Amino acid sequence: MEHLSSQASSPKYVQLAENLRRMIAQGKLKPGDRLPSFSEMKQQFDATQRTVEKAHDLLEEDGLIRREAGRGAFVCDPAEKVNAPVNHILKVGMVVPPDILHSGLSEYLRGLLSGLTRQHPGQKEIEVRLLLADEFYSGVGRLHYAAALEDRSIDALVMTLYELSPTDLKLLKACRLPIVFAGLACPDSQWPLVRSDLSSGVETLVNFLCHQGQSDIGLLLGGRKGRTSAAFLAGAASVLAQHGLLDSLAARTAYLSQDYIENLRDRLRIPGMVRQLVEAGAKAIICADDEMAIGAISALEEMGLSVPADIVVTGANDTSLSPDFLPLTTLRLPLEAMGNAIRDRIWQQIQGETNLPPVIAFKPELIIRESAPSLENMPLAYR
Repeated sequence: MEHLSSQASSPKYVQLAENLRRMIAQGKLKPGDRLPSFSEMKQQFDATQRTVEKAHDLLEEDGLIRREAGRGAFVCDPAEKVNAPVNHILKVGMVVPPDILHSGLSEYLRGLLSGLTRQHPGQKEIEVRLLLADEFYSGVGRLHYAAALEDRSIDALVMTLYELSPTDLKLLKACRLPIVFAGLACPDSQWPLVRSDLSSGVETLVNFLCHQGQSDIGLLLGGRKGRTSAAFLAGAASVLAQHGLLDSLAARTAYLSQDYIENLRDRLRIPGMVRQLVEAGAKAIICADDEMAIGAISALEEMGLSVPADIVVTGANDTSLSPDFLPLTTLRLPLEAMGNAIRDRIWQQIQGETNLPPVIAFKPELIIRESAPSLENMPLAYR
């Protein structure tokens, strides 16, 4: 008996499908041959009926077999595969963090979706289903992306803005679907990545402030361990070092969380972190997103400080904010272009294209508004 291993990196039904796929490729199962029955599968592989059915699902989707009611499953002739009916809707699962209603994150996803769902000639129409990654949701309806992988209800995955666990990585390696990462790269760089070049954008922002004569620059960031914070630090450090201002950066960097990402509760710490930066001598505060910047401006007003007269504040993602707040100088992420690139990467994987660039990076645009206005003698590049 050839047992299927529960300790392997892929589920049993994937292992069984690979065994059958190998038998077809080696000619042990020829076009028109009937696949072994359930009882034969159970005897040879110790497979349950559900495992056999799911393995057949995979092979049928790949056009290798066809199923006939009351007769069983049969190996397809290659011509059958070519002439198989085509589904004109591509179902894409977009895996999002659990704090999806966070306004900045909602704007980010809305921009990506605008580009992702824009249909191009020769490509299928895309239907997007939002899925969650947090294990808390694994038993709630079909919200967790693992459930969508299990029932084969999606054709591709887009992974957005969250850190991968070993369990996530195991699921992704086993699923055999086109996968694109948006925002943060997979730890082992196995899949293509589409991202904004945040470090480059922060460099532009810090350069802008330095050209205004701002030398006391502070950073208000989210999670200390997160890669977004690392990108901010890298961009700021690169420019401040050129201006001989790097020594003060560590003392003027505040984090809302000591973990990878901050949650909504951590945002309650903004006033305390802003006070810490002011006491450290910051005269300009770069925030990790616009919502954080609005919180910083409110905290400064409570301290009796005016923006931008007493202190300059910038955001970093140009979200749609209430007109009641001071218009923010910020970075605008090219989200629709990123969504277009994600769609193209999915399609290229479906078409079997290889040697694709592992990373496509888009530089954010500096948007100058009232929270850090441009001076009359500013270089044209920053006006």
